[in-house]
Amino acid sequence: YTGLYQYAMYWDGDLELWPLESNPSVYEGHIHSNGDIYLGAGRANFDIIGSVTAAGHIYNTPKEPSIEDNGSVRIADLDGRFHSLNYDWRDSNWVEQSLDDWDGLVMDSSHGVQAAPYPIQTLPDPIQIIKPGDPFSDDSLERRLRFRYRAGLKILDSESIYSDSLDTESTFAPGIITRDSVYDFREGHDMEMRTLNMGALIDSGYAPANGVIYLSYSDANAAVRIKNASRLPIGGLVIATDNPCYIWGDYNTINKQPSSIFCDALNLYSVNWSDANDNGNLNTRNADNTWVNTCVVAGSDTTTLGDYSGGATSLIRLHERWSSNDQLTFRGSLVCLWVSEQATGDFEDASFWEHHRNSGFDPELLDPEFWPEYSFWNSQVMRGSWRSF
Repeated sequence: YTGLYQYAMYWDGDLELWPLESNPSVYEGHIHSNGDIYLGAGRANFDIIGSVTAAGHIYNTPKEPSIEDNGSVRIADLDGRFHSLNYDWRDSNWVEQSLDDWDGLVMDSSHGVQAAPYPIQTLPDPIQIIKPGDPFSDDSLERRLRFRYRAGLKILDSESIYSDSLDTESTFAPGIITRDSVYDFREGHDMEMRTLNMGALIDSGYAPANGVIYLSYSDANAAVRIKNASRLPIGGLVIATDNPCYIWGDYNTINKQPSSIFCDALNLYSVNWSDANDNGNLNTRNADNTWVNTCVVAGSDTTTLGDYSGGATSLIRLHERWSSNDQLTFRGSLVCLWVSEQATGDFEDASFWEHHRNSGFDPELLDPEFWPEYSFWNSQVMRGSWRSF
């Protein structure tokens, strides 16, 4: 068996991979959806090196017709020759022509592709694994699968009190977690951030022995933010929360460790972010080069007619102006198993600008020794990465 994290992208619902950046991009890696896949490019050409499989159908048109569709998509065959995706499953020769063009790398339900089941036992509603549940009513399965019960460090509705895996309560040293109100344009209001200083947590000796941290806050517009996290605990770290999660600055870039984040929705602030400019003009929120190494299991929005979700590229939500000199580099795996329940703002209300990003699969995840704790499992290995130029 191999880890689900060895997929570059795995979506349980429809997957829209429709880059809107102004520079051409190349994607290498295995893309899989248990629903439909919509492939295209808004402004510049988009090349894919790797397999594309869907349990539904593959479309070469956008799910939301109003988004830009001015670029072209090409997918490489086994010999590295590119063929344009200028037809899809609605064409009568789809099965025969796609097999001829891509040697079986591009297939959907027309070819017999079926949904890949969740590769570990989970609760009937997958998002429940990040919910706090109720220790007085949760059954044995819920206790085994919820991160609340797995965690060696639990922070529930507090900035100072934490508990261990035995629910023994203790008090943090000052400064480990602070509370900040920060405006989010996509959500349209202040988020009540609990900002965890990872460096201070590690240096103060609070890092959990089993490498799992769970945080949950029940007040309105609650969110979790992780800063000073270029260094993670030795042995790796899983962070799980039922709240929206914000990464602030470089993440897991010093002596890289196995890492994953489970959350309602994932957001990113660059190393240049300042809370003082949170509600200001976009030109006051200028990003700077930022690098993130982690696996992401997060929620997304659902595209409906007239309301574009942002697609797979917005699984990591941005809030700044990224110019041609300011690059976001992401290495890991992107997994979407649920629709966000707390971060429900519309993509069209987001305030950011992106020239291009260097984002994709981390090939070290091909080594089981580098899988994060509580990895999902599957029986397929695909190698790949993402690059822009």
